[in-house]
Amino acid sequence: MLAAPARSQAAGNSKVSVMTRNVYLGADLSPGIAAQNFNELKDAAGTILNQVDQNNFPVRAKGLAKEILQKRPALVGLQEAALWRTAPCGSPFIPPQATTVRYDYIQLLLNQLNRTGPNYRLVVSQPEFDFESPANTDHSPDHSCDINARLTMQDAILARDGSDVATRNPGAGHFDTLLQEPVSGVPVDVTRGWTKVECCMPSGSKMWRWT
Repeated sequence: MLAAPARSQAAGNSKVSVMTRNVYLGADLSPGIAAQNFNELKDAAGTILNQVDQNNFPVRAKGLAKEILQKRPALVGLQEAALWRTAPCGSPFIPPQATTVRYDYIQLLLNQLNRTGPNYRLVVSQPEFDFESPANTDHSPDHSCDINARLTMQDAILARDGSDVATRNPGAGHFDTLLQEPVSGVPVDVTRGWTKVECCMPSGSKMWRWT
């Protein structure tokens, strides 16, 4: 979902353009949540990973980067900035351990934003929900594993290089009260959280915080 750029009031009459975007993790996770056993979970994980591939964030990142570069916000907040990683079948997956990057949404977006030179930098990112499962990507009837798939959800804040807005004291955290979803009959914490950074305009104006 795309929201219109917001404007935050700093000191005096100064205004700072900021933008927030939910970049969408790339798939509907409900098949995994609905899985009643391990075989169903493997089938669901395969469906989800295939959908992520079809969603093609490297292409979507080009459009998002174009919008950001046109509007030139000083700060950009990102939600659902997913990190998808894989590992060979048979690798341990509890807790999540896959390390081969398939899609790093933050890095892919930064690559597009900075394709012609330094335009934006990562101020802070926060890993949140993190889950891995064997995935039956070819939909074989024996529910066999083709690859382990790991999703790590992230929130992040980017800052524009050359902006008048100075940033300091980035921070992040997780909420104490977490949603739980049953996956194959096992309750799984859906870890969520927040990111923040303190900002100021030039000429000694007061600090303000964007979360």
